[in-house]
Amino acid sequence: PQLSPEVRKNLIEDLNQDGFANLKKLTPADLTLIQRRLALIDQLAPRAKDPINAAAFAEVRKDLVKMRETALRGPPPKKKRRTLGLLKCGTLNNRRSSRGDEAGVYG
Repeated sequence: PQLSPEVRKNLIEDLNQDGFANLKKLTPADLTLIQRRLALIDQLAPRAKDPINAAAFAEVRKDLVKMRETALRGPPPKKKRRTLGLLKCGTLNNRRSSRGDEAGVYG
């Protein structure tokens, strides 16, 4: 069946969106899919049927290259959780403020 240029464009653009577990947290596990899609684009883009599809291939390729760089870096390190400085018994540590009055602050 013959597809319109717009439908083909949308299908091409799906190459950098569909099939990934979490686009916001790409990992080295996503590299295989990214590399295969880049290879597919490199094979098909020179034979794009029209300028709309050629532009879609170029845009998706650019996005997949960025995604590959992100996946190679891996997930960012987890942030250490900050504690509130509660005393072991669970009460607040009352300190004197610079004015000399009691201030219930975390110690």
